[in-house]
Amino acid sequence: MASASRENYWCTDINKIASHGLATAKHGACSLMHISTVPEEYYIARQWKEKMNMDRGGFGSTEYGTNFGFVFDGVTMGGKINLYASQAFANYTAQWLLTHSEQFKHGTGIDILARKLFEGCVGGRNNPVHMNRSMDGSGGAATGLFVTIEKGTKDNLILHGASVGDSAAFQVFRRGDEAYDAARLLTPECIRSNQGASDSGGQMLLDIGIDGRIWAFSHPVKHEDLIILCSDGLTDNLHMPESRTIMPLILTLEDFDKPIQFECQQTQGGRLPTFAEISVQFSSSKRANLLDVTCEMAAIRLGNYVKWITRGRYNLEKEYFQLQTDMQMMSEEQRRVSNGEPNNQELIMGSSFVDIDKFINQKRQKDLKDKNFIAGKTDDVIIVVFLPTDPNGGQSCKVSRTYDIHPDGSYL
Repeated sequence: MASASRENYWCTDINKIASHGLATAKHGACSLMHISTVPEEYYIARQWKEKMNMDRGGFGSTEYGTNFGFVFDGVTMGGKINLYASQAFANYTAQWLLTHSEQFKHGTGIDILARKLFEGCVGGRNNPVHMNRSMDGSGGAATGLFVTIEKGTKDNLILHGASVGDSAAFQVFRRGDEAYDAARLLTPECIRSNQGASDSGGQMLLDIGIDGRIWAFSHPVKHEDLIILCSDGLTDNLHMPESRTIMPLILTLEDFDKPIQFECQQTQGGRLPTFAEISVQFSSSKRANLLDVTCEMAAIRLGNYVKWITRGRYNLEKEYFQLQTDMQMMSEEQRRVSNGEPNNQELIMGSSFVDIDKFINQKRQKDLKDKNFIAGKTDDVIIVVFLPTDPNGGQSCKVSRTYDIHPDGSYL
């Protein structure tokens, strides 16, 4: 049985609550992008002292030379409690997949193994409060997903995975011919409306249990396939009915090697752009051969796609959250001056944070409808990309490069 050495996997750090940026394994067969398109004003409006990214995850390599990945998406409104729970799920999954990888070779059903893993994740002993009293994740909720690879007979490769909620997994077929390049969604598709996007399909709750179905799956894969795991920060910004063709398009557009400086053009009805509409907007861009796209390239391009598709929404959300902060300050000042009895309701737009939140949400929905805005959302994002096997034969998964992310999306 393999030991769960940190040399064999990389995972987001519970002590760093903000985004981690880009991380790539030394062998190059695994990469991760950890960013957020949520404006800084969001945290200020809620009087939080620092930015945080509640999406958590990582990647690793087994003793058999196969790779695995995992992502957990902390439910948005919970703050640190959901971040701590999400991180606890990620840490447990990394160590469990390393120390139990041989069970996938013994014919044990993936549904049984998935339930054992997820039940271990939500168990009370996995609460980080046992290590640090200030990190209590009890009751914290997240959606989750893992994928690992089994080496079958005659070097056949089998992908095994499971999800709870709306985190997504894709298998990207790379055959060296653009006509045959395609992506397959391995997890259930969550249908979103143009009015908004929210977590759905189930949750894992630390110290409580699993609410919803565990969706288990197995598929044959080839050595050259790319496996992509992500939170809904990516999929809520993809036109999912065409993800089969849109995913390879994004991965091969070299313009996405850097943040795009123009906004996505508006579409009919404000829906997310189709394959044809993205192709038109990048008609003069150079496209790479999908077989030449590394895991790190894929993670960077997908991250920059999300920043591009949400740029207009990001700027609009900054205005909403700044207005919310200004209104809260006016409300507090009015209460202070009038000893808790506001006398100018129109000025402060409501005497409580609840009233202000209601007003801002009503204004947001009206503006989005009037401006025919692009659907999707600003959100935390985690993207894990890996090859089924380590081409170097089981080297350490120690990270060779990491970057922090500036607010404008550039890399340090």
